[in-house]
Amino acid sequence: MLICPEYCFLNLARLEITISDFIVRVMFPVFLRASQELNVLILRMEHTEKPDANFSESFDSEWNAWVREEVPLCLLKELREVKIKSYQDGCRERKTIEYLLDCSKVLLKMSVYVVKPGIKLQVSPWISDVPKASKNCQLKAGSSV
Repeated sequence: MLICPEYCFLNLARLEITISDFIVRVMFPVFLRASQELNVLILRMEHTEKPDANFSESFDSEWNAWVREEVPLCLLKELREVKIKSYQDGCRERKTIEYLLDCSKVLLKMSVYVVKPGIKLQVSPWISDVPKASKNCQLKAGSSV
């Protein structure tokens, strides 16, 4: 018997979504849990000019609450490719990448496309050191597409 969350996308194999602060904190875990057959995930990072002064504290609290929940099935059995677009090396971006690499057991490829070329030099060594659940995962950092 399949138990679905409030939203359920049983046959969704590819998801491309723009990630804002709200989406990361509230809807991202819902999308992952509801998309059990997800093979390709494309995240375009949306950036705000000035984050709220309480953003970091509230983000950490909400993030920590949902990452302690059961790992979504798509990360354990289906997700093969992740593309991160418009990466700017922010807290939520790093945490999202760390979570996906740490929990995605069958991930084959993660590509991170940066907004500014200088960020690529920072991302390449950092992302290589992040623990990966999938030993076959290939990592790539490049300029924004």
